[in-house]
Amino acid sequence: MTKIMGAALLVSAGVLFGYGRAQRMWARAALLRELGAAVMRMHGAVEARQSLRHICSAMSGQFTGECGSFFEKLGASLGALGESGLGELWERCARESFGSALTERELAPFLRLGSSLGSGEGALLALGQCERELERAAECAEASAARDGRMWTALGAALGSAAAIVLI
Repeated sequence: MTKIMGAALLVSAGVLFGYGRAQRMWARAALLRELGAAVMRMHGAVEARQSLRHICSAMSGQFTGECGSFFEKLGASLGALGESGLGELWERCARESFGSALTERELAPFLRLGSSLGSGEGALLALGQCERELERAAECAEASAARDGRMWTALGAALGSAAAIVLI
């Protein structure tokens, strides 16, 4: 009876390991969607000629998690704008907020956006481009999560089962 319970625990642990990995993949896709929504709202605010300080204040209240943290950090660091350029501040805040959650490829369009803001019409074009690239990245992340999430869960179950068989 003890062996059967141990085997069940090993299989369960394997499944939970795989499921946890799959959930992290879905969380990355959700973060890309949220970031795309933030850029879309920012696009409207820039078109309405709102100041970056006002945009950061509003966005940090509208978004939670990494997105809210990014706008909060950016808003707080705008005082150092004379010492550093906007692109540099933007990149530092983005890497602090999203660096561990997104791949470099997924983060790249958002990083490029920071250096384009403040350039009038160029900022609007950059915001539109960033929206489209984040949308594509979110679609790819969702497809990857759907495909690879099942694989990770099955792999965890298989490894747990193999360990249980070896121990029985």
